[in-house]
Amino acid sequence: MTKVELEIRRNEGEAWKRPPIPLLAVTILFELIAGLLCINRYGIAAFSIYLLAAVGFIAIELYSWDTFIARHRTCAFGQGSPALLAKVVVIDIIVALVLELGTLIGAHTFSPVRITDWHLGRILIFFYFALVVSALISAYAPQISIRSQIESVVNLRKNTARRKFPALFVAFIIYVITLALSWPLAKDGSISWIAIGTILAAVFICIGAITLAFFEKRWTLEKSFAYIALAIGLAFILPFPATNLFSWDDEVHYRNANALSYIANVELTSSDRMIIKLFALEDGFSRDATFGRYQEEANTWSAHDIAQFSSELNNNHNAESAQVTSGISYILMQFNFIGYIPTACALWFGRLLHLPFTITFALGRIANLISYTLVVYLAIKKIPCKKVLLAVFALLPTNIFLAANYSYDAWLTSWLLLAVALTIREIKEIGYLPLKTWVGMLLVYFFALGPKAIYFPLMALMMLIPSQRFGSKQRKCRLYLLAIGVALLVVATFALSFLATGGGEGDARSGNGASGTEQLSYVLANPLTFIQTLFSFVFGEYLTFANFALAFTALAYLGYPSLLYPVSAAMLVVFVLFVSIAEGSSPGSALLGIGKKLWTLFLCVVILLLSSAALYFSFTAIGSSTVEGVQPRYMLPLIFPLCALTLNIPHMWKIKGRILMAGCLSISSAYLLAYTWLMFSSRVVA
Repeated sequence: MTKVELEIRRNEGEAWKRPPIPLLAVTILFELIAGLLCINRYGIAAFSIYLLAAVGFIAIELYSWDTFIARHRTCAFGQGSPALLAKVVVIDIIVALVLELGTLIGAHTFSPVRITDWHLGRILIFFYFALVVSALISAYAPQISIRSQIESVVNLRKNTARRKFPALFVAFIIYVITLALSWPLAKDGSISWIAIGTILAAVFICIGAITLAFFEKRWTLEKSFAYIALAIGLAFILPFPATNLFSWDDEVHYRNANALSYIANVELTSSDRMIIKLFALEDGFSRDATFGRYQEEANTWSAHDIAQFSSELNNNHNAESAQVTSGISYILMQFNFIGYIPTACALWFGRLLHLPFTITFALGRIANLISYTLVVYLAIKKIPCKKVLLAVFALLPTNIFLAANYSYDAWLTSWLLLAVALTIREIKEIGYLPLKTWVGMLLVYFFALGPKAIYFPLMALMMLIPSQRFGSKQRKCRLYLLAIGVALLVVATFALSFLATGGGEGDARSGNGASGTEQLSYVLANPLTFIQTLFSFVFGEYLTFANFALAFTALAYLGYPSLLYPVSAAMLVVFVLFVSIAEGSSPGSALLGIGKKLWTLFLCVVILLLSSAALYFSFTAIGSSTVEGVQPRYMLPLIFPLCALTLNIPHMWKIKGRILMAGCLSISSAYLLAYTWLMFSSRVVA
């Protein structure tokens, strides 16, 4: 046995002890029966989600047996034992019941005092989610000690939260004071006071965060990123809290988030329907929720009109206008529901407190922004190099704009950034690779790919981890097989749906009679023509400098800075390329060799070809010689891994870390503030 294998055995302990075969057999038999019932009732497309849940339950069962029964391993909750497992399960049951109670309290047409309104299926789903969360906490969180937590709160010197509190408190005070002082600035025909206030507050907070990044050694890059992202994101949200046609498919994303917030028996009030249906105009409303953003002449929006529409939304959000769709929500039948968890939680909480519709709607957008910020914060903290590049990419105007709206792109982008950051960390590490670390990375990729499983080839970046870190070829093969299994589960979420419909009927938004079934027949009859179409589109039409500029700066229905201010957008692309090369590329420090760089490039090309193929079937006219519907922003999740792993070019010159960090944050903030003002804030008039 090699030294590395001995180290693995010493750190991972004795061999994993599987549960008794009868227990596994009973579990699998039960899941097979439930799976057949699922297919019979909901169809094969929903079965893919059931498959994920079934595999997840078996994984939790195996982990629980190994930790709490077989080996009594130490976990976040303490020393593992059957009694501790029973306590965790009981707590999960209580959590599920409390969540059901909160759902009924917040509902318009249901009540917790009516036992018939309690939904067993929803309680079971809440329990499953609680089970998953408790298993993740048990495996990956530091050990929880109530006594130590109390001592840390009492002992101010050990209270980390207190050390972080002043900066957050100062930022909050700056925000409130700036908003208050902006009130007198608004006059008839001028910019709305809240639009001025939020953008000015963002300017002050950005200046403070950049100053601290340059002068304060203990101040980290991820902190500056968080303050900048939150401040500018709020400038998109507060002046215009509730509307649709802000970002792409706003109405669809809100409908899905609202459906997930109920789990079952989904309610839609008149105000909900105004948002989820474009150009809807129900009784009690003076205008539709789009505010004319499809009209070229709609260059400004009146704060008075926004306030009036907000009042109408609040007044019509009631039980009298509510319509209920009984049964488990359709969104649970799609794996992309995971991308709506932050917004759905905020909507659930807003209903629980019976907040006005516009405030609840804005809370959903804020939750999306906070989720994006926290995950990227963690990614910057974990990655050992290319920190500035990661922050610059995360602060691209399109990314912050999407994070401040109802879009699952923010979930996809942030979690993929975390996944790539963890992968790069393991590439740079030395010594053996623990099983727990490998599984943790797989879980992050798995969570990231929920909204758009088409990016699954990025999981193959884990193959860039040096072979010697696995200890032996046999162990490397086992871990690779585990990764392949997770990748196949991700692929199943869209492959089974495609097979179930025979290619589908196509996306109705295309307006060209697209039909997946007929397109599939055409492709099978003309495979070479189809391949030629894909390659000519990706390398001839899609991968252009103009599309990169568009992807970095597009603000959906607010406008496209790359078209209005093409020079500035082009310079942003050049800036990202500069940071990619400038940061951490001293001679001899290249992150990857040429072969692994080509592997990364290959994976990105494969994803672009798969994305184009998917939209050729679902969105493109039958037999077309091009591909329709592939937006430039679809390349965004690939930019950071591509730049970080392939543009690590050695050079002799070097920029000091603090100068590079402060300078890059300044440029990114300037772009964000300028575009936010020009494309949005200045158009909200008093």
